[in-house]
Amino acid sequence: MYKSSNYDQRELRGYLDFLHEKLKKKYLNSSMLYVVRKWYESGKPLTDVESLAFVVAMYDFQMKVETLKSHFLQLLDFLEKNEYSFTDLASDEISAEARKTLIPQIRYFHRFDPNMLALPLIVKGSKNLRTIAKLSVDAKEFQALPRKLLQHVWNNIASSLSLDYNKILGIKCRKTSPIEATVCILPKPRSNGILKRVHLFLRWVSRDEYPDLGLWTFIPKSKLTVPLDSNISRTLGRVTKGSELPANRKGLREAMDTLRAINPEDPVKYDFILSRPGILGWCKKDMNFSDCDICFLKNYCKAGKTVRSKRKDLIEKIRQGHPHEYGKQVMKQELNQRYKKIRCWTEKTIDHSLRPDVYCENEGIIVAEVKVLKKKPRKVSEIEGPEQIARYISYIQSIGKQIERSYLTYVVTKTTLWRNLNEVERMIHEKLFYLFINAQHPPEIIGVFIPQENTKKLKEVKLVQIS
Repeated sequence: MYKSSNYDQRELRGYLDFLHEKLKKKYLNSSMLYVVRKWYESGKPLTDVESLAFVVAMYDFQMKVETLKSHFLQLLDFLEKNEYSFTDLASDEISAEARKTLIPQIRYFHRFDPNMLALPLIVKGSKNLRTIAKLSVDAKEFQALPRKLLQHVWNNIASSLSLDYNKILGIKCRKTSPIEATVCILPKPRSNGILKRVHLFLRWVSRDEYPDLGLWTFIPKSKLTVPLDSNISRTLGRVTKGSELPANRKGLREAMDTLRAINPEDPVKYDFILSRPGILGWCKKDMNFSDCDICFLKNYCKAGKTVRSKRKDLIEKIRQGHPHEYGKQVMKQELNQRYKKIRCWTEKTIDHSLRPDVYCENEGIIVAEVKVLKKKPRKVSEIEGPEQIARYISYIQSIGKQIERSYLTYVVTKTTLWRNLNEVERMIHEKLFYLFINAQHPPEIIGVFIPQENTKKLKEVKLVQIS
């Protein structure tokens, strides 16, 4: 259980309450709950919202949120334009129409269900979840509730296919038929896992405080279980005990003991806030590369430490085997020297799946992408970096912010390649021409030379403007 030596539980709870109130709207866009809340706030029937919430929670794994969120939003847009409800996707005809419309546009829906084959079956299975949940709560079967919900969904699916449920248990995960794709997406009731996605669904529909929906008022908040994954296990463990928790049953018990000690009435309240540092890319598995200096939990984190970014410290401490990390820090320092009132971060997530190597705020936004050139590219298509810069610029402009400058930084470690860098320049400019033909300020290209000849002590870095 969580015991503090530096601050008491009330102080941490007060700070988490403050963060929850301040940031719950700001970071909703980094959660799949954004999709469900948008449907809910458009006035859709509660049964439709409940079904969508369950389906979205089941699909919320092994995919970048930004990509999966975009796919679901396009699906909801299709339903709106054709005046369908979400539960209409249980119809084979309507789901086939949605598939025919969307797949050519998005190429694939989910990595484990690329052709949306499982979607209609899971929608069919999600009917009457409220009734099953109410019966379990009335019987005080809180621990059994997630597995009872899954059993109900699988029974509905088996019934719709005229199959015996026990036969479904033997079906293997494949992506070629609806039931096989469903096995890939939907957890089984007899699974040994901690059912993170079912607990996520229950949090969404049961808690009555934003960003959650509060559709089911009959489940006490004190009985909910945190949807434990690597993001919250890492952050919660580092904040409260100095090391991350395992994302398994033992870790779940420890996480719940900790959260109940902080807030016994509503232990999962802080799930949304505690999972953001991991989801936003700040709290990494390797503490040395975590962006502790920008994390809103840095003053309470027992494992945290400020990332040092002075060039002389980097030259002394960054390992020779990490030219990419070295290049990011050198570029960050270079931008700090070029602009007087600038704030820069490395790998700051701007929208979950978009994470510039260097992100700076000046009069406008400045982004830099760092690539390591290990050998001379043979053709233009092998040049990396311009596409990422184009995506960063497109997103930043889409949210109403102004791009001031962008930089492409190429790190070179071999002397022979550095001497012939001008041969690479032509291919870089050719690729930039097609991507930024109408851009007012195309990316500036910078070369960084990090010699590998002396492995004991790094030589002074060399920068050259090659654009």
